[in-house]
Amino acid sequence: MSSEKIDFMHPPSEFYPVPFWSWNDRLKNSELVRQIREMKQAGLSGFFMHARIGLETPYLTGKWMTHIRTSVKEAALQGMSAWLYDEDTWPSGFAGGIVPRLGPEYRMKALVCSRKPQDGPEFERIHAYLLEKGTYKILNEAEIDRSASYDLLYCSLWTAPLGNPRFKNTSYVDLLNPKVVDAFLKSTHEAYASRFSDEFGRVIPGIFTDEPCYLYWPDAPKPAVPWTADFPDYFEAENGYNLLNHLPAIFEETVNSPKIRYDFWRTVTQRFVETFSKKVYRWCEAHKLQLVGHYMAEDTLRNQIRWIGAAMPHYEYMHLPGIDHLSRNIQNLITVKQASSAADQLGKPRTLSETYGCSGWNLTFEHQKWISEWQMALGINFINPHLSLYTARGDRKRDYPPSLHYQQPWWHDYALINTYLSRLSAFLTRGKRVVDLLVLHPIESAWTVFNPGDFTAVDRLNRSFVHISEMLASLHFDFHFGDESLIAGHGAVKDGGLRVGEFQYPVVLVPPAVTLRSTTIDLLQQFQETGGTLIFVGEKPSFVDGREDSGGRYGKLSEKAYFIPEDEETLEQALNTFITKEFRVLDEAGEEIRDIVVQHRKIDGQDAYFMANTSLVRTRRAIVRLMHSHEMVEWEPESNRLCRIESHFVGASQEIELVFEPTESHVLFGKGLAKTEPQINPVEPLRLKTPAAGMTFDAQWDFYPGTENAVTLDYCRYRIGRGEWHGRQPVIFLWKEWVQQGRRPFDPNESLQLEFSFFWGERPSGNKNYFMVIETPAAFEIEVNGRHVSNQDKGWWQDIGFRKIPVPAQILKAGENRIVLTTTFSKRPEIESVYWIGDFEVSCKNNETFSLRSQSFRKPIGNLVDAGYPFFAGTVTYRQKFRVSEGQKKYTSVLTLPSIDAVVIKGSVNGKSLSMRGWRPFAWHISEMLQAGENILELDMTNSMRNLLGPHHHKNGELRRVEPSSFSDKKNWVDRYSFIPFGLTKPPAINFYEVKREFYIP
Repeated sequence: MSSEKIDFMHPPSEFYPVPFWSWNDRLKNSELVRQIREMKQAGLSGFFMHARIGLETPYLTGKWMTHIRTSVKEAALQGMSAWLYDEDTWPSGFAGGIVPRLGPEYRMKALVCSRKPQDGPEFERIHAYLLEKGTYKILNEAEIDRSASYDLLYCSLWTAPLGNPRFKNTSYVDLLNPKVVDAFLKSTHEAYASRFSDEFGRVIPGIFTDEPCYLYWPDAPKPAVPWTADFPDYFEAENGYNLLNHLPAIFEETVNSPKIRYDFWRTVTQRFVETFSKKVYRWCEAHKLQLVGHYMAEDTLRNQIRWIGAAMPHYEYMHLPGIDHLSRNIQNLITVKQASSAADQLGKPRTLSETYGCSGWNLTFEHQKWISEWQMALGINFINPHLSLYTARGDRKRDYPPSLHYQQPWWHDYALINTYLSRLSAFLTRGKRVVDLLVLHPIESAWTVFNPGDFTAVDRLNRSFVHISEMLASLHFDFHFGDESLIAGHGAVKDGGLRVGEFQYPVVLVPPAVTLRSTTIDLLQQFQETGGTLIFVGEKPSFVDGREDSGGRYGKLSEKAYFIPEDEETLEQALNTFITKEFRVLDEAGEEIRDIVVQHRKIDGQDAYFMANTSLVRTRRAIVRLMHSHEMVEWEPESNRLCRIESHFVGASQEIELVFEPTESHVLFGKGLAKTEPQINPVEPLRLKTPAAGMTFDAQWDFYPGTENAVTLDYCRYRIGRGEWHGRQPVIFLWKEWVQQGRRPFDPNESLQLEFSFFWGERPSGNKNYFMVIETPAAFEIEVNGRHVSNQDKGWWQDIGFRKIPVPAQILKAGENRIVLTTTFSKRPEIESVYWIGDFEVSCKNNETFSLRSQSFRKPIGNLVDAGYPFFAGTVTYRQKFRVSEGQKKYTSVLTLPSIDAVVIKGSVNGKSLSMRGWRPFAWHISEMLQAGENILELDMTNSMRNLLGPHHHKNGELRRVEPSSFSDKKNWVDRYSFIPFGLTKPPAINFYEVKREFYIP
């Protein structure tokens, strides 16, 4: 579909988020179908079928293909897309172990150079070199006197051995070898094509490649660089000299290191692009598939060189360039800008972000909005949520959480954020971004200074690069990065601007750099001659193609260029001289508000602005100054409403006053884009005024939990056979030692007993329902307080792998209650926590010890963790009556909550529904809902799985980056439990405004 025909207010399904669907157990067709239907209802437009940790259905076998077929068929029925994923876990290329098993030539290679000889069957000596005063020469074996004191460097070819558990007991592969890439395509892509080619380009739009790299850095000896068997011949053909004569220059500081390093990294990057990216892209082109995904380590200059050479050249050979954004943060602007710059320049309308991974089980809707909108302002318009677990059984629940799937209590409200993001994605695909500034990317300078054993120089370049990029963004000078290899292929000078693909720039900025390509210098000279502005910031380059500038090329550039220090005030002054800003976002003092990120687009000739407050804590009152007088309207993607805006016109410009709550955003565009007449926003004008009066609520509320309460039992005692009981300890440490680390000190058929205990402060009520929740209960014999309990479950709770075992109340007692699970490892149990669920509350002493008690149905405002619900995962309802006088009824009324400790809130006033909210501002116009006299307010608040699943025992409490190790980090382990707040922790209020009500009601 043409981007100009997209109805962003009612976007096509392709603009809704598409998650990674983690296939991580023994798959069942019926369950796959159920989950696809769940995803459809949750506002997801498709899924990436992603083999993942825990998979028990053999990858790429007939059974696997049957499940692919079932999912593709159901996706077609639901009007969804079923995207392929090209690997068993990641990084892409080894085909779940198929490719490296073909032989040593298929396995990853590296060049290793060090002062000591490399020994072992995986090493093959290339040369030894004598080092002396910045020079070097090859020594043959006869010349090497090992007793001498001279300086030797030994260089060898290393081939990865088999046996790495990370790669299914094989190894990573040599993606610099075209034969290896052919084998990868044959084993994976062609296997899918032979079965599903009729659906390629239809229900199966494309295939995801995940973190391919030319060197899987952690596995290689140090220091090392990427290599392949024929690379010396390839290098000589490209550069005209024998690289083997100069290997020390890559690893040591020698007189010609800049030249050799530049040539080496440029050539190996080019080889990787040709051998992998271009080859896979062309295969996909020929088979009507879109190649989508991201490369390993796109973030820093150092990491790009170590893993992939450079990120931006690969994006030319992706239909949908993408990135990986991990953790609950909005850091690393560089990664986003690299991908979106290349996509814009090369005319690729959409840019993907695999996002939210490692953010933890408490990733809220507001967090998702915050992270996504920051990326969207920088150029992302395809959201790929990480991760939707087929099951959270066993260690899978700790697979870089959260799971954004049916396990979450908020799952049935998930369409709220997904619909919102789909509208923004479609809007930010329409038209074209307005960018006047090109920033030359310094990756080639980084090649020149990169030392595999000392990152000081490359990290210094990276710090300046990041600093300048962040300054530009915070000052609202939008920019693209210019990769020199892409400029060489797509650059030209036209009409006083430097054109790269589809964008033309009147101003080019060179950040601190060491070298530029000769082709880049040629274009910059032409650019200057036609009136273009060239600005050097900080360190000026002195090399050309990694060589000293013997021809005086920079002298000619300097005659018309501008040179400024790496200083924000100077940078702003210089850019204001050469770039006419079409918008400003100012505070009361007239300063740019740095927290607000902006994207300016032209859509059908109309100006359009997306502005997002990136602060989680600060409310900003902003003056948006637009340098044109076109009438603007505001679009609210959440409600899909067009609203009128009050503007103050000053000559040819206008000012609009807007309030940005924490994480709030605004979308403005020319009225000519509006297909319907804009209405009056019933709340926004009131936020700019002071209320005439207000009322608060009583501290006590009626309280109703919507589902069972829970307590997580994650400590146990154990014994083997008839041996002694071992003391109470964390279950996860037993799992790690016995299963993951293979340290079982007993026969697999010998009995193992696990004892869990919990305390009841009073005798449990005999008319209540109680369950224990166990993973793989069929593997256990179960006793509670010495009484046998059937291991036949009554269905699942929260996750298909969490099975409910009913426990009669009669066998429970006041005081300590003991659960004993007996099994053998031959039964393949999951050694995991047990969950006790039912109608009770949990008394919590110092977040260390817990006891159960009866429920109460009145609660004060406050944290429910301290009021009986520390492990709760679900929805609770607060209810209170309040009175409104006849006089108050005449006012315009707004219900506000200062904040909520929940993922989503719903409610009603006198039975009339309040619109669902998942992010600030929590404000509702309720004038028409109120009645004089008694009124009833109900608030339904839903949390996440965080307090049930943790991590509970990390000394730093709630983590912003959550990995599998976060749950079992002995170094940072504390016995005290960590919880996050939940509930109505701050009082709501009703504000009354003395304005004409009819003016504010749409």
